[in-house]
Amino acid sequence: MVPRAYRGKLVLFAIAIFAAFMAYLMRRDLGLPEEIQMSRLPDIVVERLSFNRTISGREWRVTAEGAEREAGMIRARLVEVNVREGGKEGVSTLRANFGEFSEADSKVWLREVSGMIAHEGRSVDVAAPSVAYDSSKDTWFFSDGVTLSSDAAALAGGAAKINADGVFTIGKGARASWNIK
Repeated sequence: MVPRAYRGKLVLFAIAIFAAFMAYLMRRDLGLPEEIQMSRLPDIVVERLSFNRTISGREWRVTAEGAEREAGMIRARLVEVNVREGGKEGVSTLRANFGEFSEADSKVWLREVSGMIAHEGRSVDVAAPSVAYDSSKDTWFFSDGVTLSSDAAALAGGAAKINADGVFTIGKGARASWNIK
């Protein structure tokens, strides 16, 4: 049993030890290397994101299971992009495991892509490791290869681009096959 005269001093001593320990922890945290102290966190993190935009006269609807916004870029996972030509029938749909969207210049990058591209009543299935959309050129770029297919034919190449008029340009070892019925 501690004599009554020492109890108050013992409590003060315990508080002083606790305060010194907390000061040590704060000093240790403030002394971390600058690259650790300044590690960037996203501006915002969202689950089940959906947004609509009009880009180059087309209605875009983008949905994602999760997204982070940082410094004008939106990085998303499990993305679906639906694009409807202004006043026309048909919706192009691309699904990707990962996507990035630049707010400044309306550029889109998708990775691990599959879906369907529709233009003037026709459509083709598409599969590609990645695709980029440049709104200033109104063109889709498949720089890592692409396979386009329909019931009648398949077309593949090491690189491709599709412009707003629906013109496909395929290169780097283009291959074609078709079904004759």
